[in-house]
Amino acid sequence: MTMNDDAILNGLTAEPLPKRSLENISLIREDRMGEVSDGYHTFNELYKHRCLLYIALLKCHWRMCLGSSEIPCDSMTRFVRFRHYKGWFCLGLIDENIGQISYHIPDEYWDACSFAEEKQWEFDGHSTDDVLERLEKLIKTI
Repeated sequence: MTMNDDAILNGLTAEPLPKRSLENISLIREDRMGEVSDGYHTFNELYKHRCLLYIALLKCHWRMCLGSSEIPCDSMTRFVRFRHYKGWFCLGLIDENIGQISYHIPDEYWDACSFAEEKQWEFDGHSTDDVLERLEKLIKTI
């Protein structure tokens, strides 16, 4: 085992992982997984980017719905949030034409999502692939 392999196994590196080490990624200590990097960003950074981009997307879409008759937003489109479990809430877009798109968001962003109605909704069982497909549909409608 090389020194680099030992550091990876102990979760002590945020350095880019060599390709051969990606096979052993499950060996990294769980409490250090967010520090793993692709050479540009860590998982922690990418997750924060995803949260902020999703909030920005929904907030912009919400504002466009308020001020435009050209965007197909009416009672069929809802922006909702609810406390899901300690430290996290669920933020969702529910659209009868597109379907549900939701993400778990850290509580630190709760106030930034005040545009969304506080209401738990009935989960439609969407998968990650469903969300990706629905995001593509959303992009085409706005």
